[in-house]
Amino acid sequence: MFVVLINSIMRKIHILKALVDFIWIVSIPFIPIFIITIPLLFIYEGFGDFTATINGIKFNLETIDIPVKIFLTISMLLFLLILYCIYLFRKILSYFLRVKMFDNLVISSFKKIGDLLVIYSLLSMI
Repeated sequence: MFVVLINSIMRKIHILKALVDFIWIVSIPFIPIFIITIPLLFIYEGFGDFTATINGIKFNLETIDIPVKIFLTISMLLFLLILYCIYLFRKILSYFLRVKMFDNLVISSFKKIGDLLVIYSLLSMI
C-alpha cells in the first residue's frame, strides 16, 4: 500500500517538473529581451510616429514620460523576479526527484522563494 502511494506521488512530481520545465523554457527568451529593454527605455525618448489604438482610443507614443518608464521597468523586474522563483522551484523539484526532500539547499531555496514572493507582492501593489 505504501509503495503504491509513493509511486503515485512520484508520478505527480514528474508531471509537475515537466510543467515547470515547460514554463521555464518558454520564458527564457524574455530574459535577454528585458535586460536589453530596461536601459533602452531610459536612453530613447519615444517610439517616433508610432500610434497605438486600444479599444478605439488612439495613443500617440512619440514621447514616454518618466513615470511610465519607471512603471515599465518595475513590471519587467517583477517578471524577472518571478522567473528566478521558477528557477529555484525547478531546483527544488530536481532534489525531490532524487529523494533529498530535507536537504539544506531545498530549505534555503524555499525561504528565498518565500522572501521573493513577499517582495513581489509588495512591489506589485505600486
